[in-house]
Amino acid sequence: MGRTSLRTVSRRRRARGGAVSAAAALAVVAGLLQFTSPVAVAAVAGDMPTVTLPGAQRTAPRVGFLTAADASGYLAAPGIPGAPLSPAAAWRGRDGSTKWIAERPNTIAYNGGLGLTRVPATPQTRNVYEIRRFATDKVTRFSLPVADRGTAVFAENRLLVARKVGGKWTLHLLETPAGGGKPVERPVTGLADDFSGSVTYATSDKRGAAFGYTTDDGKYTRRNLLLDFGTATATYVPSDDFYDLSSPHLAGDTVSYLGYSRQTADTRLYVIDRARPEVPGRLLDTPRGDLLATRVIGGWVLYPGGANNGIVAVPVTGGPARTLLPASYQQFVDGDDGSFFIEGGTDAKHWAVQRVTLGSDGVPVFKPVGAPLPPVSVYEAGGVAVDQGRVLLGTERKNGFYPYPGTDLTAFALSLTADGTLSAAPPQSLGSLGYTESNPSYDVHCYADCLRFTSNGEGGIPHPEQWVTGVVAASASYRVQRDGLGLSKRVFDGEKTLAVDSWPAAALWGSTLWTARTVSGRPTFETYALPSMRKLGSQVLASCLPTDLQVVGRYVYWSCGPDKAAVVYDQKTRSTQSVPRGYAKLADGYLVSQDNKAGKLLITYLKGAVPAARVGTKELGPLPSPPFAPVDRRGRFWNVDRFGGPVAYLTASGAVTVKWPQVTVSPLAATDASVPTSIDPREGGGDFEGVWHLNRPVATWKLTVTDSAGAVVRTLSGGRVHGKIAVTWDGRTANGALVRAGTYRVTLTARTANGTPRNAVVHDKPLTVR
Repeated sequence: MGRTSLRTVSRRRRARGGAVSAAAALAVVAGLLQFTSPVAVAAVAGDMPTVTLPGAQRTAPRVGFLTAADASGYLAAPGIPGAPLSPAAAWRGRDGSTKWIAERPNTIAYNGGLGLTRVPATPQTRNVYEIRRFATDKVTRFSLPVADRGTAVFAENRLLVARKVGGKWTLHLLETPAGGGKPVERPVTGLADDFSGSVTYATSDKRGAAFGYTTDDGKYTRRNLLLDFGTATATYVPSDDFYDLSSPHLAGDTVSYLGYSRQTADTRLYVIDRARPEVPGRLLDTPRGDLLATRVIGGWVLYPGGANNGIVAVPVTGGPARTLLPASYQQFVDGDDGSFFIEGGTDAKHWAVQRVTLGSDGVPVFKPVGAPLPPVSVYEAGGVAVDQGRVLLGTERKNGFYPYPGTDLTAFALSLTADGTLSAAPPQSLGSLGYTESNPSYDVHCYADCLRFTSNGEGGIPHPEQWVTGVVAASASYRVQRDGLGLSKRVFDGEKTLAVDSWPAAALWGSTLWTARTVSGRPTFETYALPSMRKLGSQVLASCLPTDLQVVGRYVYWSCGPDKAAVVYDQKTRSTQSVPRGYAKLADGYLVSQDNKAGKLLITYLKGAVPAARVGTKELGPLPSPPFAPVDRRGRFWNVDRFGGPVAYLTASGAVTVKWPQVTVSPLAATDASVPTSIDPREGGGDFEGVWHLNRPVATWKLTVTDSAGAVVRTLSGGRVHGKIAVTWDGRTANGALVRAGTYRVTLTARTANGTPRNAVVHDKPLTVR
């Protein structure tokens, strides 16, 4: 489930509704964009008309997710707003190499390029700690007695543990010999009897560590120590002048703390000499807002300052400040050899993880680690839907220096001519993806799974506030949404809950809900009419219980897991077709699936939609693979148009490629309709109000009202619509006169929008006028 953070903004109240729709959004923003998009470029790729939607570059530089580092490289481990902790991380080498770390267990602490984790407890591993060198995957394991307490103090072959001996807590340094074998244990000397057994505020490097504890003598005094790994000796740091010393950092011969002074009752930077920690140190004045991001190296204090958090250096002894790095992302990461690391540079095109060391003249210098971080496309954050001939893209705001500036929804209307020429209209902004419907005074930080789009068949998507927890399916005002824990699914009509159940899979087509469940031990599909939830029928089709179910017109797709068999069933011919395994999206006449191992998107042409010789699977294009992309990339980085339209996917360049498969699609028809059978225009509110949801976009439509003799009494018409036609007739003729009471006929015809135009009768039924 995607996490949301709220911030107060000034925003005009918007009309309430269940989707970001074209009409409502365009009325608000009038097509204004946060960026100027380059012109879409058309082409023909094999048998598919193709158009490319170029993405502008974001002003804010790329986030490197700097988490830990040493002289050989750094660990990039995402913590994206709105996303759970990523299970993947990468070690970026100084030589430009990338080593992916498939699983990242909960890391207790870092020391340069090392990470300390506690192994999940099992009968065989009740108190086990592992130290991993990320660059090489070398692991050192310590199996501790159950009563021992591991601490966050460690090095490559060392771990500090607390142990109760004779009723008192003691510290012991465990060291694994370089050649391997059983760890050697050394008791830490210099530790007072008031040690409580719990280590806090710990940081380590190659030479030793700084940490603290709270006494267990009833006074709860905070005490701070430095540990020398070479001698296993602890030395106390004088702290009587402070309520607390916190956030220690080791930089060669210098140790810095944040000291909460008893005398001034404020927090200041406190620096001591590592060689003589028992000697009182020096209090330094630095900008208050940047204390946590401040570091001391040699005789210099470094802190972020200036317009874009440029790194400023000031001599410890006082003197003029100098800017050493024009811009940064503010947060330093400590190395294991006295150096620091930070993401910074000049602008988005000149940005890298920088290593901070002392130059030959004693002044700090910044040098890039590995390859520069490339600029970011405004589309790279994700969010892709294709609905009723429109591409809808989550779009990061271009301006502003800081990362995660917020996301908007951008729409491109597509046009496919009869000769196969595909083009895209200029982009239109449909407004912020961040505002909340229930309280427009707040703004949702829409990233990560908040940018996994599901189309609603009206040229739009459900509003982010409604699908932060994950929309399974959407159709007009209806949607199926996972509950927070994913254990059940909830069916909505707007904000009204229609049903809650533990179906493992569910789908929507028009006003029909499809579900999968086990009945009498057999996997069974059940259908329900919405909004009444009246059961329409059931049938046994699958041999396993599906976890993914999709319906598009005549076609039903199901899969029992991304690594298990998948099938498309044709309701018209009552035949099945095996399709590739993997995460997939069903469209009218074809299926697109992910081949994660090969890094490709595959397209499978379905029986009945193409000649027999073309039925089968072929490569569609590269699988979008932005850094740290989730395994399931549907709706985030690629999607299909269920309504007789194309495929869209993000490319490595940050553009979006749109390909329109050439298949025979279903005839134009209504998937759902709300049409009165009688009206009384002589009474207030007695107008004819008809709404039709269509399976394809239309270029034009016409509603004709005729009397019992076949004479036309009123004609209403309109232009292009994306899946929904709504018509109001006031019961009057074109000259404004009320029609007589009697029986009339209402006929709605429409002309398809893309490919070879086709005319179709959508509605042709009598209407009683009282």
